[in-house]
Amino acid sequence: MTSPTTGPSPEPVPAVIRAALPASFELEPARHGCSTTVAFVRGAEVPLVLKRAADPPYAGWLRVEAEILPRIVAAGLPAPAVVAMDDGPHGVWLLLERLPGEPLCELLPRLDPDERPAWLRRTGALLGRIHTTRVPMDLLEHDSTPWWQRPRVDLPSTSSGEVLGATRLHAEPPPPAVFVHGDFTLDNVLADGDALSGVVDWGGAGRGDPRYDLALALLSAGGGTRLPPPAELRAFYEGYLDAVAGVPELRRSIGAALGATAEPEP
Repeated sequence: MTSPTTGPSPEPVPAVIRAALPASFELEPARHGCSTTVAFVRGAEVPLVLKRAADPPYAGWLRVEAEILPRIVAAGLPAPAVVAMDDGPHGVWLLLERLPGEPLCELLPRLDPDERPAWLRRTGALLGRIHTTRVPMDLLEHDSTPWWQRPRVDLPSTSSGEVLGATRLHAEPPPPAVFVHGDFTLDNVLADGDALSGVVDWGGAGRGDPRYDLALALLSAGGGTRLPPPAELRAFYEGYLDAVAGVPELRRSIGAALGATAEPEP
């Protein structure tokens, strides 16, 4: 049997979390997870992932994730289901079902250049699906700071002007507020087989400016400091604009800011 203190941190795994785990299990540290400690659970009937955070703002993000994930799953978005949660003296613990696949940021470098646009199109379509999801009225913005002014400790330092200029999303008035993921980098998008299997790390989700998600997706697809090649960029926006076609105001706003280079050809 695994020791009670074996977990994604030196702290004992809380009883409420252990009650949802099998009698015998192993925890394998995940390769990703910068803001929280993450481990994959081995030995359970259903693949699970255990997350823990003790310090702000990360503990707060886990609380938000625990609250919002059931609504996201109920809305039909591909996100992990909550199995158990504990908010105690040793931090916030969150046990989730593990989605299949690997981070898209790990898959893309292994692909031939002519294979990448299809994946970027799928990614744009998935983000558009998120942005057109009905937002519960009690989900307010978690951070009213404009998206281009929010610090990104995991991306190289870049001025807001460079980011806005690169993404071409600054020229128009702000688009309507929509449901946003809040951290839509490609390490949070999972690929399995020839499809996207889901999105993880929803602690920044809420109502906000869709350009924040768009900018993070594009910059991470380009390596963190630049946009992806033109064919991939165009494919991404084709997928996105097709997915938001049912929200004309959003499609017009993003399409106008991008100009002809991002609009799908008739």
